[in-house]
Amino acid sequence: MKHLVITFFFLILLLSSCGKQDPVPVAVTDITLDMTSVTLEVGSSITVTAFVSPFDAEDKSVTWESSDTTVVRVDEGMISALKAGTASVSATAVGGGKSAACSVTVTMKRPQVVDLGLSVKWASFNIGANCPEETGDSFSWGELSPKKDSYWDRYNYCGGTYDSITKYCTMKAYGRVDNKTELDASDDAAVIYWGEGWRIPTNDEWQELEEECLRESVTVNGVPGLRFTSRTTGGSIFLPVLVFSLESTGQSGYWSSSLCVGYPYMAWEMYLMYEIPSVRTSRGYTERYLPHYIRPVTD
Repeated sequence: MKHLVITFFFLILLLSSCGKQDPVPVAVTDITLDMTSVTLEVGSSITVTAFVSPFDAEDKSVTWESSDTTVVRVDEGMISALKAGTASVSATAVGGGKSAACSVTVTMKRPQVVDLGLSVKWASFNIGANCPEETGDSFSWGELSPKKDSYWDRYNYCGGTYDSITKYCTMKAYGRVDNKTELDASDDAAVIYWGEGWRIPTNDEWQELEEECLRESVTVNGVPGLRFTSRTTGGSIFLPVLVFSLESTGQSGYWSSSLCVGYPYMAWEMYLMYEIPSVRTSRGYTERYLPHYIRPVTD
C-alpha cells in the first residue's frame, strides 16, 4: 500500500510538470523619446532619454544612430553638435525593433560683440568659425556659399569673364552698369548666416580699425595673426592668418562690402601677410571671385 501511494504521488508530479510551459518573452511594443526636436549651437551637447514599453519587456536595450555624423554625433543618447545643419537622431529597441527619432538643428556658434570705441562693433570671430583663432569659411565677393577656390567661370555675378559683370558694375567696359557700389543685404553672407544686425564691414570701417587701434602680431593656440586693441575701451579682436606651418609664410584676405568703383570687377579687402615672426596688413582691392574670409560688424 505504501508503495502504491508513493507511485501515485510521483505520477501526479509528473503530470503536473508536463502541463507547465516556459514563460513567453515579453517583446517591446513601443519606444518614445523625451524630446522629438531640439536646436543646438555648434560645440554644445544634450542628452536624450529613451523610454521602452512595456516596463517588463525582456530586452530593453537601445541602439542609437545619427543620420549625418558630420552634423551631430550620438553616444548612448548624448547628442553632440559638430557643425551647422540638420540631422535626425534615432533610438531603436533591440528587443522588438521599434524606433523613435529626434530631429536636431545645429546653428552656428554666436560671437561676442566687441566694442572697440569705433563707429561699429566687431564680431569676435569669423563666419564659419567657432573661436577667434579659426579662419572659418571663405567666400567669393557677394556670394553666399563657401568656396575653397574659384575663377571667373565659377563666379555668380559675371558671364564667365572679368569684363562681363552682371551685378555691381559702374563702367560699361566691364559689364552691365547698375552703379551699385555696396553689397545688398541679400548678397551679404553676414546677414544671411548670422541674421539682421550683422553685415560685412565697409572699406572705410576696415580703414578705421587699422588706423584707430593698436596692432600686435601674436599667436593664439598656435595660430599666427594680428590683434587689434582699442585705445579707449581696452577691447580687442584677433584676425587669424591661414598658414600650413609656423615655418612658412601665410596670408588671409578679408572682404569689405565695398566695390572698387574704378575697377568694378574688383572689391576692397583687408589683407594680412604672415612673414615670421610678424603679421602686417595691406588694404587694397582684388578680383571678386577670390575666396576671402568674413569678419562681420554690427552697428
